[in-house]
Amino acid sequence: MVDPSARSVTLYPLQSDLQSGGTGDETYRFIGGYGQSRTVSDATVTIPTKAPLAIWQEQIDDGNPDISVINNGAEAVSITFTGSWEFNCRPVGQGSAPEQVPTADAGTDTSVPEGSTVELDGTGSQASGSITDYSWTLTGSPPTDVSLSDSNTATPIFDASDANVPSDTDVTAELAVTDTNGNTDTDTVTVTVTQTSSSGDGGDGGASLVYNDDAVAYDGPDPGSNAGGVNFSVTNRFGESVTITDVRIAPENSAISTLSDNVLPNNEPLATEVYIAADLDDAYVDYAGGTDLPRTVDLDTDGRNDGGNAILSEDATATFYLYEFTDGISSVDMSGEDVEITVTYQPASGGTETKTFTITPTSEGGGGGGGSSAPSATITSATYTAGSSPPTDRYDITADVSDADSDLDRVEYELVDSSGTVVDTATDDGVSGSSDTSTERLVAETNERDSSYTITVTVYDSASNTGSDQTVVPGTG
Repeated sequence: MVDPSARSVTLYPLQSDLQSGGTGDETYRFIGGYGQSRTVSDATVTIPTKAPLAIWQEQIDDGNPDISVINNGAEAVSITFTGSWEFNCRPVGQGSAPEQVPTADAGTDTSVPEGSTVELDGTGSQASGSITDYSWTLTGSPPTDVSLSDSNTATPIFDASDANVPSDTDVTAELAVTDTNGNTDTDTVTVTVTQTSSSGDGGDGGASLVYNDDAVAYDGPDPGSNAGGVNFSVTNRFGESVTITDVRIAPENSAISTLSDNVLPNNEPLATEVYIAADLDDAYVDYAGGTDLPRTVDLDTDGRNDGGNAILSEDATATFYLYEFTDGISSVDMSGEDVEITVTYQPASGGTETKTFTITPTSEGGGGGGGSSAPSATITSATYTAGSSPPTDRYDITADVSDADSDLDRVEYELVDSSGTVVDTATDDGVSGSSDTSTERLVAETNERDSSYTITVTVYDSASNTGSDQTVVPGTG
């Protein structure tokens, strides 16, 4: 069954024998099994037949240049499909569904940086009944510091967190599945453990800074805008302390052209274009009006800075905050956007090293680094009261705030008129724990009256992760 417009081919192999003799009516009941689909390029299918070649050509190719039918011996034809086609195989049984061995599907080849983990995916495996057993093993000669956990599930964890490979290394993981009838099938997937070390040995056999594969897009100090900020972390495996001196930032998408915080700097991670939080010394750079990308940021000389570089002790983790990626006009949602990062650093023993890796931020996380979760805020009420002496418009706002890390720090309120002008602000420093309720009053004076206002509530935890909520309220202007 060929659908040229969809470039799709469906095969229905009959998995039972049909024989009869004499004359009369006979009823046959055909029952399908489960199907499989795969995209194939330049495939040839050979089919036994006693029908003339002209019949096949008329029914199948019909002048399509990507389909050709030729005789293959006296009682068969070969059909060639040029280019990429989707092939569907749907076995059929007579009287009952055909018994099929399961089909193991170990997923697509993937990679994992040394020092990280990745989840394998065997959920595409199929069986005519159900799969009763998944069994994953590493075959060949895998590195001794690579392992599998949850290996009897469809989605095991490939663990390279202790790996230190001398070069990119391919590791084969084999999946064996067993169905309710005891039938089995196997499939393999290749996982490439990528080397994250630089060429210098740094006194530790080539160890280096290791990217932790944890990039997250977040909405920083401009609540309600796109998730234009990114944070990620690296771990120092150099065997000694290192000083981070430069960071090159190069988005793959050329439309992402600028890094600009768009807010008044206040030395907080989310209010400068680049901020590195390290255990021995932090560093930041703030550019007046932002900076074009790609850009190599010199931490101790560029823009407004604290006069020093970021210093990271052995086995410690540094978190990088980049805020905010824009297209030159407005912020860009960085979820799924590839950015090449090159970190230049100096080991305590001397010399200069570089480490280059690509980050692909996941969806918004609120700006936390090193695995810290973001708090959340929900406005539950915004009540208007007309003032009298002097005449003012008052808005009493209540918000429920929470943080999975039980680390609530403060809640900031902002009242903005329809032109974008901030009319009033307030801060509640009294929240704490994992959940709390915050209430503040915002005021619009008589000469500030407008037809509507936007109220933004932003909650912070002690690591400066944020969450926010907004509501629009009517004014009296």
